[in-house]
Amino acid sequence: RFSMVVIIVVNFILLQLTPCSRAATELQGTIFLNLGYPTFTMQCMRPVAPSIHNALRICKLFLTFSSMLMACLCVFIIRKTPSISKEYARLMLMLIYITAQLDVYTQLIFDPQYIMPALCIFRDAPLINIPLNPAWGFVIWVTFMALNAPIYAACFCHRHQLIVPEGSIFKLRKYSRTVCIIIVAAPSLTYGYSYYLAWIPTSHPIMQKYFSQHDISTEWDPASIASMECFQDYQLLRNAWAFVIFICGLIFFAFIPAHTFAILRRARNLSAKTRKYHRIMMTSLIVVGTIPILLIVIPFATAMVYYTLLESDELPLMEISSFLFAFHSIVHSTTLILTTPVFRARLLKMLHLESAYSSVAAVSRSSINFFTNASNL
Repeated sequence: RFSMVVIIVVNFILLQLTPCSRAATELQGTIFLNLGYPTFTMQCMRPVAPSIHNALRICKLFLTFSSMLMACLCVFIIRKTPSISKEYARLMLMLIYITAQLDVYTQLIFDPQYIMPALCIFRDAPLINIPLNPAWGFVIWVTFMALNAPIYAACFCHRHQLIVPEGSIFKLRKYSRTVCIIIVAAPSLTYGYSYYLAWIPTSHPIMQKYFSQHDISTEWDPASIASMECFQDYQLLRNAWAFVIFICGLIFFAFIPAHTFAILRRARNLSAKTRKYHRIMMTSLIVVGTIPILLIVIPFATAMVYYTLLESDELPLMEISSFLFAFHSIVHSTTLILTTPVFRARLLKMLHLESAYSSVAAVSRSSINFFTNASNL
């Protein structure tokens, strides 16, 4: 919570120091920070057929409401599972809250429609149509997405510290753990600021020159095109910022699990069942952590590379990416329950599968008997 407050304050200060009315022409000469806009001529992506668009929209809305129900079930199961610590339960609940709220915000409030390769955005037909500029909506969306990073980092750090022996150089105090989370949170939660810098109003001469080189299909609704906002400045800065986030993520999602498994292999003071329990819990966290990568990062990155480098719009990859995004929340909640033994056992009990619950719960209880104080789990 402390790290979140620090980053929110930092974002507020950055936004206050950077007026939105800045002239984009002043940024074109900053070679290190700004890569400039493309000079080749190509056609921006075309919209998909209205029938396909409407069908995908209905499916996404159905998935959103289903994910809300699944998130409620997941929250109930976590709160009713006494065999995990309050700290780890809070982290799991934060993951569920952020994932579900991101889905609701994306599908019901923001409802973005992307035009590539210009990276222009307009709001399509949101059910909750609050006054929201598309550029601000996208900056909020990016920041919302980045909220997952420090929470996942805290989860990995928590599971790692449970089995690190006392006296080890990797045994961190609470203050040191908070510093590590802030190191991850700082580049992640300020990443949206790079898009705030990149925002150029559509009416600006730079964007008019860009659109003279990139023909926008007349198949798009003229009113939607008139309301769209684009992100063109500071491309190199955004790429460098993303690289820093990637390195931080690599440390937490690669080094910490690898070191945890290495400790478990050498931990002779832990019983075989206890080692198995911690190995399963860490594996579950890894599987859950890959969901955003598989359903959000990879599809959107593939679409951007496809439209930008291949100069083609034959495949509706942005529509496909948005559709896959709609699966994120429900798949995340389902995976968390099914891959975590104690949550799976609680679900089986709720379904009155007593025999199955007894066998799973017995394994879970025996694996944590090593710890005499429940708060250590």
